[in-house]
Amino acid sequence: MPRFIVLTPIFLIASLLGYPAAADGLWRSEYGITHGSKVILHMPLTIGARNYQVFIQSGEVKNDKPSSYNLSYDQFNPFCYFEIRASSDQTQTISPDVFEITRVTVDETEIVLSRSIQVAQLFNLADIPSNIVEVLILELRSETQVNVKQLVCADGFADPSQVVMPTLKQIKDTLGQVATLKIAR
Repeated sequence: MPRFIVLTPIFLIASLLGYPAAADGLWRSEYGITHGSKVILHMPLTIGARNYQVFIQSGEVKNDKPSSYNLSYDQFNPFCYFEIRASSDQTQTISPDVFEITRVTVDETEIVLSRSIQVAQLFNLADIPSNIVEVLILELRSETQVNVKQLVCADGFADPSQVVMPTLKQIKDTLGQVATLKIAR
């Protein structure tokens, strides 16, 4: 018992200290995104008032809806979005720029139903697992546009058993002529 008490804090501290670096190293090596990699934005992107994001899909900007929550993009196909740190009551523009990638991480989110829905009394949709998406997050830095926070890319929402991370090809195809992911060698 004393050995467990002594080793548990050591393993806990080691895992907490090493996890972020290990996670970053894992994804950099899998994707080849290393220090010095950049995202080059080729065209201005408009973010609506009180919004944080502008979506890109199939090489096109998808901001034709007043709010990203209105889903101007197809959430079940590969997509990316630029995200800013602070919204405004005015529209904002991310200008063409070269953004340094400062960190690479991954995350997961799900579609959450606000209430149970029944369809023709056959089954209850709340009993069905929610669709999820795994995202690759590229934290960005620019000397001139400090409000730009990150570029987030996903393969699309899917059943938890079928969700996958986006590939580099999907990311590049999704960005199209809007932006370029330039990986340092």
